[in-house]
Amino acid sequence: MVHESASEFSDLRVQCVSGQKLYNVRPLFSACSKFIVSAHGNNIHVNSIASAHRISTLSKHTDSVSGLCLNPDNEYQLLSCSHDGFICCWNFIDGSSSALLHSKHIGTTLLGIYSHTACQNTLLILANDSYPNVKRGLLYRVPISGRRIEQETKIAKQVYSDSNCIGILYDGKRVAFIKLQQSHEKCRLHIKSIEDSEEDGVNLLINNHVSCLATHPSNDTIALGMINGVIKLVYNSTVGSMETYVQAHWHALTVSSCMFSNTGSHLYSVGAEAVLVQWTVESMDKRSFLPRLGAPLSHIAISQCGRFRCVTTKGNSMLIITANMEVLRNITEFSRNFDPLLEESKLRNRVLEFDDINKAIVANGTPGHLQWIEHLQSSCVAATRFMFALDITHQDYISPERLEQPLPCSQVYLSSLHQSGKWLVTVESLTVKNQDFTSLESREIQLKVWRFLEEERKFIMNTLIEQPHSNSLVNCVKFRPISNEKVCDIDVAFVTTGDGKVHLWSLAEFLETDENSESGVDNFTFSLQAATSFENSVAGPFAFSASRLVVAYDNAVLQYNSRTLEGPSGLPIVHPTTEPVHWITLGADTYLTCSDTLGAFWMKTTPICKTTVSMSITAADFNYSNKIYCLLTSIRDLYVVKETDFSPAFVIRNICDGNIVNCRFIPDTEEIILYFLTDAQKLYRVQRPRTTAEISDVENLEIEGESPFSNLLSISMPAQQLNGQPTNEAITSMSTQNKSDLEILLSTPVSILPPINQVANKFFQLILSKRSVASQDKDVEMMNETDVDRSHKLASSTASKSNQPVVEWNSEKSSDNIDELDLTLIDQLFLL
Repeated sequence: MVHESASEFSDLRVQCVSGQKLYNVRPLFSACSKFIVSAHGNNIHVNSIASAHRISTLSKHTDSVSGLCLNPDNEYQLLSCSHDGFICCWNFIDGSSSALLHSKHIGTTLLGIYSHTACQNTLLILANDSYPNVKRGLLYRVPISGRRIEQETKIAKQVYSDSNCIGILYDGKRVAFIKLQQSHEKCRLHIKSIEDSEEDGVNLLINNHVSCLATHPSNDTIALGMINGVIKLVYNSTVGSMETYVQAHWHALTVSSCMFSNTGSHLYSVGAEAVLVQWTVESMDKRSFLPRLGAPLSHIAISQCGRFRCVTTKGNSMLIITANMEVLRNITEFSRNFDPLLEESKLRNRVLEFDDINKAIVANGTPGHLQWIEHLQSSCVAATRFMFALDITHQDYISPERLEQPLPCSQVYLSSLHQSGKWLVTVESLTVKNQDFTSLESREIQLKVWRFLEEERKFIMNTLIEQPHSNSLVNCVKFRPISNEKVCDIDVAFVTTGDGKVHLWSLAEFLETDENSESGVDNFTFSLQAATSFENSVAGPFAFSASRLVVAYDNAVLQYNSRTLEGPSGLPIVHPTTEPVHWITLGADTYLTCSDTLGAFWMKTTPICKTTVSMSITAADFNYSNKIYCLLTSIRDLYVVKETDFSPAFVIRNICDGNIVNCRFIPDTEEIILYFLTDAQKLYRVQRPRTTAEISDVENLEIEGESPFSNLLSISMPAQQLNGQPTNEAITSMSTQNKSDLEILLSTPVSILPPINQVANKFFQLILSKRSVASQDKDVEMMNETDVDRSHKLASSTASKSNQPVVEWNSEKSSDNIDELDLTLIDQLFLL
């Protein structure tokens, strides 16, 4: 991202706030089974299982996170690896800006990280510099001491570069992985020692392509999932023979992930059928199902307590499932389209609106759905929150994989939300393959109008219009803006264009019947009020104001009365190129027309072109508070243009990944907040704080969000101590900076502390040292007054941190007993 031309807009921030994939990496339960950790692009999110809310975001990686596991030496610490080549150790429960404890650069693309409770002080990582072009990588052993990551050692090569195809056996001494044959139709299962890199180990031939692997928690059994849907259980795998195995087949498509339960009595598998399958290991014919999970499933994880399972879906959600096979929580960040047919469509992922009632951004979600994403005012918040979704098409998804003629799938490709937030109009089409299966066709166009019920806080369908423009696609739909907030429903209207015509739809009453009154149906619906056309030209994009409608017919632009479609007013203007206009944006006194290679600014009152810009503008919007246009181009540049002089006031180069398809300013605010959407369904926010005071507020928010331990690291601990000095030595050195050793010990999170024997030794050394000094005094009652004051301060500090009552120091108590302050501190230690 490159900023050009310093100006009053030079403090614009660009953030990717939603749309990162969470289903590429297996999620991870915390050791206490209260939190679920997942990878979202470069970030790691920690969500509460009880509330499904995100409690922290870990952001240090510069490329996609590819693996997660718990630290085998400290289950309260998280380890992650990324395509950027770094392994990071996190205090993930703390979630502060100093949650990163240690990091090590391996120097190659990392695809997975693995740990086991029986494999102390050792990690395994999967690396591949040529991924994804080459499917063979290297397997490394990485020693870990506390939170410090040591030098790696290669233990295997030519390993299949799929993180689902590696597992550590129950004893923690061996690892199972897959190697592909030259034909890729067969593969070999390898089992070898983790410590001995020279050992060849066991080598078993598998007559199929393995897609996933799971190891049993208490014996040598290994489960293999195949691309043809078969599951094989290999028993006594260390013998080196494939004669002892059980084969089961339910999945019709590839088994994407499998995992044994904690007791090893059941095996769980998932795939593109959107069904969770539970197998009984002793008898694979016995199985149970949890179907209709809404989208193809990619991974499964099981909590250490055995109460929860978590499956990730390609709709970008995580489902928390109980042991009774019931969905407990649905954790969604930003729903995504997962239908490969719709990925080929040019109409996909174009919806972007702002809902003022719910304070949310409306965008495409899973096929046939719209989703509401929370709009957060603060620019210090790096990610938005999923609120709810609206099912527009009411259809079930069936994977098109291995189907000669895939079943058609409807998609919502146009939408408009009324300024009041009470009305929503959507346009959907049925996308099918043509007879030759070479391209896509759109059929059965439907236009639906939805009414928002404020009492029930939901949308209900009010009007259904089949084929609103004969058999042609609807090119554009928008509600007419209102000039004031107090507007009655009868003034609500919207316009559609298509098949060379412009249609104005408005509310009309119909006779209420007993059937309608019993069912609660509104006694008014939308009907066609007026229509117009121009010389049989194709009616394309248009823009609205309260009284003016500007419509593009190919490369000609006309203006109409927005309430009656009377007109056109004046002669049509002709875009400077012969290319059709594909975007129109109205400003305060001007408007912008865009074709594939050129943009032109025009005055509203006279057909005068003020200036042209030679660029391919894919999306644009106007901010009325600041009188500026924001132009987004096909080469992913952002231009800020003032309406007064039409010259770029500020430019940001290469602001995102992917092609920009739509953008929207947040209305009625002095602050510049622009959202834009890419064809890869990533949502970005461009924001400029109003004042320098607001910037300092953001900085204060970040500082206030730090935990006591983050303050401890940033203020009390020198930089060299953060890079690996033993924690007990660090605590000792901190005492020289006007902090009590006991106070620092009690304020340090348990996930950061060294082993408990070191903590206990250090703790009691401090107490015994103090008691030794006190016992040398011949008269305990003559204790220095300064020491008493200091003891009172320490007791108050300790009590305030733990919500315990303040312990009063009794100077008359015998020195032969451990005093009350020492007992309080000991109690605090064991509360850790």
